[in-house]
Amino acid sequence: MRELLNGHYITHSKNILITGPTGSGKSW
Repeated sequence: MRELLNGHYITHSKNILITGPTGSGKSW
C-alpha cells in the first residue's frame, strides 16, 4: 500500500508543479 501511495503522490506532485499556483508545492 505504501508503494501505491508513493506512486500516486509522485504523479500528483508533477501535476502541481506544472499547473499549481505559487505556494502549492512547487518549492519541492
